[in-house]
Amino acid sequence: MEKNFIGDIQEQYINPNEFGGLVYDENELLAIEDVIKNKKIFRYADESETSVDLFEKQVGELFRVKYVNGFNSGTSALRAALFSIGVCENDRVLVSSYTFIASAASVSSLHAIPIPMEFNIKYGMDIEQVREEIEKGCKAIVIVHLQGRAFDIREIVKLAHEKGVYVIEDACQAFRATCDDIYAGTTGDIGVFSFQQNKLLTSGEGGIFITDHREFYEIGRNFSDQGASRNAYPTWDETNAVIGDNSRMSNIQGSILLAQLQKLNYIIERQKHVHNIIVDKLKELNISRYTEACSTNIGINILFLAKDKESADRAITCCEEHNVLLKRIWNKPWYKYAVYQRQLPIYRNTNLKQAQEISDCLLALPIPPILKDEQTEQLLNVIEKLVELDYLRGWF
Repeated sequence: MEKNFIGDIQEQYINPNEFGGLVYDENELLAIEDVIKNKKIFRYADESETSVDLFEKQVGELFRVKYVNGFNSGTSALRAALFSIGVCENDRVLVSSYTFIASAASVSSLHAIPIPMEFNIKYGMDIEQVREEIEKGCKAIVIVHLQGRAFDIREIVKLAHEKGVYVIEDACQAFRATCDDIYAGTTGDIGVFSFQQNKLLTSGEGGIFITDHREFYEIGRNFSDQGASRNAYPTWDETNAVIGDNSRMSNIQGSILLAQLQKLNYIIERQKHVHNIIVDKLKELNISRYTEACSTNIGINILFLAKDKESADRAITCCEEHNVLLKRIWNKPWYKYAVYQRQLPIYRNTNLKQAQEISDCLLALPIPPILKDEQTEQLLNVIEKLVELDYLRGWF
């Protein structure tokens, strides 16, 4: 079923790396208009229920969790989550090495030390390295789910909890992804999601964390509100007040996300429809699937492993020639960025082989929810070309 969305979508590629933002329509416009007419953009402008309150409530019901905190970005949500579990100066925090730099920078912003962990295609992190690092002592683990896919993190969570180590799931790229019917973000102590422009649902920026722990929820809520304890008005004299941030979600963000949430099933269904067509083509072409990889995904892309870095570069160029976007997700592990190489010898002396290989060779083919039949056919033709040129060794 075709829908009418706002504006003409003019993109360089037929498959831009955007999702929820491509299906904006009059519902998002009306939602913003209601907030403007009400003249209450700040979520605490009065004591009435706000769009942020409603969004938090609906997300809680969706994930069957007790508590949801809204933030102005996924990074803010991650930083608040770390603060909530007590991460502070010089604490060691194990962090997935193959991820956006915000996963590590959120740790660094609290003057703690992010420890890069080797990549594993099934568990997200190398379990034996996790075991070794826990024995050395650490406060928490930040494990990052990958591009609409949920890793099987149950063993890592078990190991962590046996030693009193908290687990934060950075599920910013994996809203509604599942592993064995368990939603990403619900296995650890806190799950974090982002609503930045390139996410499944988007308000341009925005984030949440979800948890079943009331203490973490309350600390996180206060932290985002300048550290205040709030009952209608903020106060910093109560025992639960902290030194915090200004990272609250606004009612404009909340209203957009409420409208986006109504389209969630539509977006996923559209993406999965094209995803399944591509999977059938890959089977026809006898391209290997990495069955040990994450269990399920929400159809936002196909991930290919190129044969080597040079093949990956050539595959990207080939796709560009056909107006198809094929991209590396991250071109290096976060600890190899200059800002970390300058900091501590641990980063200069670390060389995680799998994380580097996946940075060089893992390629994402986005599947936005607006693809038409002829564009899907164009994607299939380009994939067939990549196979003919022998650039690919598998997909997941």
